[in-house]
Amino acid sequence: MIKISFVGDIMCELPLLTANKESGYEFDIISKELVEYLNKSDFVVGNLETPISKVGAYTCDLYCFNTPEKFLKQLKKSNFNLLMTSNNHCLDRGFSGLKKTMENIKRNNMNYLGTSLDGNNNFTIKINNKTITFFGYTYCTNYSYNKYKLNKNKEKYISMLKSQIDTDKNYGKYDRIKFQLSQTNICSFLKKIKHKLSQTNIYNFLRKIKHKLLRKNIIENNESSSIVWDNLNEDYWIIDDEYIKKIKEDINNNSSNIKIVMIHSGGQFNAEPGSFTKEIIKRIDDKSINAIIGTHPHVVQKCSVINKKMIAYSLGNFSISPSTVYLDHTLLPEYSILLNMVIDEENITYTFSILKAVEDDKHNLKVYFLSDLINNTKNNIEKEKLIKDNLFIYNRFTNQNKKNIKIEKEYQIG
Repeated sequence: MIKISFVGDIMCELPLLTANKESGYEFDIISKELVEYLNKSDFVVGNLETPISKVGAYTCDLYCFNTPEKFLKQLKKSNFNLLMTSNNHCLDRGFSGLKKTMENIKRNNMNYLGTSLDGNNNFTIKINNKTITFFGYTYCTNYSYNKYKLNKNKEKYISMLKSQIDTDKNYGKYDRIKFQLSQTNICSFLKKIKHKLSQTNIYNFLRKIKHKLLRKNIIENNESSSIVWDNLNEDYWIIDDEYIKKIKEDINNNSSNIKIVMIHSGGQFNAEPGSFTKEIIKRIDDKSINAIIGTHPHVVQKCSVINKKMIAYSLGNFSISPSTVYLDHTLLPEYSILLNMVIDEENITYTFSILKAVEDDKHNLKVYFLSDLINNTKNNIEKEKLIKDNLFIYNRFTNQNKKNIKIEKEYQIG
């Protein structure tokens, strides 16, 4: 039997970094019970949402990260084996920062996924006579924020779902159309009455008219079929068929027993997976893939298991500072999923646990099993709140609507 454990976004934001400065960055963010649990897995995977580098300053603003190497020691202590490094923050300190990140991960006896220095961005390991390959891809590298554009010689070193910068020749035309529509009388009218009519059928009707106009113009001015409209973000995405072809070749040309694809994609704090993410999964999906694991939305999203294949759109935040000012707390971003893939000789099953990142008044952070927090609290009001949150996250991940469930450390899927 093989047990592979997955966690979501591993963040070290400004509040946590500042809280650990006095100790010399001796991070201790994972509870003893969770460390013991992860140490029983054969392989642990997470998305490292920060460079680990001395290139430039450590994190000093909200959206551009860099974390001391000692952060990796906590992850290694907790049996992390593979860290996804192809994500939107991987170039926050440029390519030299990414290179140092990969070197630091290797120096701490872990491996990285989705980036490389030789163009081989996948990771393959053999466990109990099973060959397992992990593939990792990101939708962007925050070019609009950090302005770091890979040159042609370096593009192959980060696995992308699409171009760093949308290069479709019509993209500028789409932006002009979008701008023009935003200046129309209907849009101005909507803005004026939005507050009063936001809950009414009138507002929703007018809003749909605006979106239809925008969508019609985009589609009519597009020469290809690679436009995906996202109703959640009221925006459009350009899917580059060349990238899809390369991803499919990566997967189809691999002969491993188990194939796991990790994608970093989706609108942040969205209740549902976006159209771009769903379309990407639809296009790259292959019968040989055993699981597709998503990160980036920063909240837990639904999963499904069809013909033993797991598709988990977002595991949420393994570690995040709840006091970070940009967080939308509506969907409880301090909670996440620990997903287990259990491989027997001819069968694959899945279990999951619900985790919570807890921040103290000094902004120190610790990640716990939610079940432990529920069982250990003596405050009845707090316990009721945690039980309610447990049900909320359970239903979000399993895509159910149960009225109550038993408090468990580990739940079965399917």
